[in-house]
Amino acid sequence: MKKLTILFASFIFALSAFATPPDSTVAKKKPAAAKDRILIGGGFANWLNAPSGINIKFAGSRAFDAAVMYDQPLGTSPISLALGLGFSAQNISTNAQFIVDSTGTTSLVPYADSVYSDIKRNKISTSYLTIPFELRFRSKPDKAYRRWNVAAGFKLGLLVQSHFKYQDSNVKTKTYPVDNLNLLNYGPTFRFGYGQVSLYGYYALSNVFENGKGPWVTPFNFGLVLAPF
Repeated sequence: MKKLTILFASFIFALSAFATPPDSTVAKKKPAAAKDRILIGGGFANWLNAPSGINIKFAGSRAFDAAVMYDQPLGTSPISLALGLGFSAQNISTNAQFIVDSTGTTSLVPYADSVYSDIKRNKISTSYLTIPFELRFRSKPDKAYRRWNVAAGFKLGLLVQSHFKYQDSNVKTKTYPVDNLNLLNYGPTFRFGYGQVSLYGYYALSNVFENGKGPWVTPFNFGLVLAPF
């Protein structure tokens, strides 16, 4: 995931020129308030409705999001619409074994405590290309041209990569891909912040697994977003 994250971060900054209006190089007496054209976020990932006995390690489960957004104000109002292209990645650290039975269905079964105590790493990683949409509200800028901002939106993701990482005192493995994962990940998003920093949250309406191919598990993320431009 680290390589994909670095490559996409480079892609984001390369595209930033396209997200900047043509007159941005013209000298101005006062700096323009940021329009959140580039969003870079990080935080924690988790699952709701995990099967009984399955535990998610909070500290070891992380999320990364980045997007280039086109912001379109609605006239002279403080409201705007934004559509973009992005990348999202999640690591879920858990005590679960992903077992595929003879019918091709995935079950999540917890490791026995005596076995799990020797496991140093057991996580599933997923990466998505995303199309985020936001309805935004911004307050009037203060003297430093910082503003309160609120954004409610929706994000659609297409799975592009998945793998397991497992490590104990004797074995270290990395397995591609993870069976029966849902190709689509989608749900509402929310941001609230001041200046260039916002709190964000995402709650999936989609299942981690294909319907009928695994338990119904709901992913969600929360953390901080930086909007430098």
